[in-house]
Amino acid sequence: MARVLRINPREKFATWEDALSAFLREKQAGGLAERSLNDYEWHIRRFFAHRPDAWSQPEALEEAVLEYFARLAPSKPSFFNTARRKLNTFFRWAMHIGIIPSNPVVKVRQRREGETPRAAAEEELAALVSFLKRRQDTFTGLRDLALLLFSLDTGTRPSEALALLPEHFNLRSYEAYIPAHISKTRLPRTVVFNAQTAKYLARLINARPAAWGPAVPVFCSENGQRMLVSSWAHRLKRYSRELGINVTPYTLRHSAAILALRSGATAFYVQRQLGHTSLNTTRRYTVLVEADLHRENAQCSPVNRLLQVRERVRKL
Repeated sequence: MARVLRINPREKFATWEDALSAFLREKQAGGLAERSLNDYEWHIRRFFAHRPDAWSQPEALEEAVLEYFARLAPSKPSFFNTARRKLNTFFRWAMHIGIIPSNPVVKVRQRREGETPRAAAEEELAALVSFLKRRQDTFTGLRDLALLLFSLDTGTRPSEALALLPEHFNLRSYEAYIPAHISKTRLPRTVVFNAQTAKYLARLINARPAAWGPAVPVFCSENGQRMLVSSWAHRLKRYSRELGINVTPYTLRHSAAILALRSGATAFYVQRQLGHTSLNTTRRYTVLVEADLHRENAQCSPVNRLLQVRERVRKL
């Protein structure tokens, strides 16, 4: 009988780069979005840049992980938890195929994140809209205004919005289709926007040179190149600095959800627009400020209707 040659996983993946390549290929084959793949690679490379010796010394891996997250302690909980999720998934995979004996990240506790999403004040957004309306005589100014309005109207993720092509927009029905390969959740959806947003989108699309063709995204650079989320974030940071506000691409997404809810939208509408796979995620946006609660109580309390008491002012 022929002998079965068994390959030691440690020998097959002698370096962490080899393991990372195999891990990412498996995730890609499973349909993971490009942005998520890039996030995994960035966090894993960041860890090994801090401790490049950790892979060759399995006994030191747990110490390296604990030291790494101790260094991340001052960072925001959202960043800390994202790093933990990415490394936990990678090391769990490595343990499953026998490269390492155990997952060192299990000893790192997830940090508690704030429950209230970060949103801009309505007056700050109004100032930003006015600021960009004065700059719509250039392609970049018009693009930034259209992208701002589209983001606030639909709550689309920045990475999704920047990948949309002209064919994905139906300006007559005020709809945009987000295909599965663009969607972060890998699920297609249709978002809707109003007539004002459609007007600026039409102007932006009409301003495109014919030579660009249909494969150039709608929200592209002035040279017809795909715009990065980091570039959009940089532009919003510059505008914010001039206006004395603080608006980021994800601030626009959070603001879209909260302002829609405050204007009477249902949680199901917000879930569909933002592309949440679970209504539990959407419920984070239903948190209202104290003034909203008082106003809604004054308008909706059944006590006001049940008592219907007319108080008379008596002589004091």
